[in-house]
Amino acid sequence: MMKRKVGRPKGAVSKKRLEAMQVMTRLEAELGHPINPLEGLLRIGSDANQPVAIRVECMTECLPYLWPKLQSQSLAVTRDDDPADSAIDITNIILSSPELVNAAQILSLALVSEPAPRRIDGPADEPRVLPAGYDPSEPPLRDHKGHYLPK
Repeated sequence: MMKRKVGRPKGAVSKKRLEAMQVMTRLEAELGHPINPLEGLLRIGSDANQPVAIRVECMTECLPYLWPKLQSQSLAVTRDDDPADSAIDITNIILSSPELVNAAQILSLALVSEPAPRRIDGPADEPRVLPAGYDPSEPPLRDHKGHYLPK
């Protein structure tokens, strides 16, 4: 005895779809031209004379046919007990040692300096120019309170 396959055969039309196609065929015959339900919803949704609730509903129904649904993306981060994978707080490491703070300041000055003298805009009326012999690799001079001294 052969088992009957469950469900509709491939390519068969459901009763609801068949009924909808018949209604659409009758309406097209009545109007005398082909109709597009999506176009109809878009026309109603863009008609300023319609109530806002109806316009929103029409546009909401059209969205899946016009644009793909946005999906949320998430990133899962896992951490093993391997110290190489753990985050390093470089700021606390640098601030823990005065030598590292000084080296970081010298490095930052060297990164932003240019070989040729450049203008520095400050609170003075006239912009100042760095001296011709300025060497950013030299540690800056400080007073007894740690403030930088002008060269």
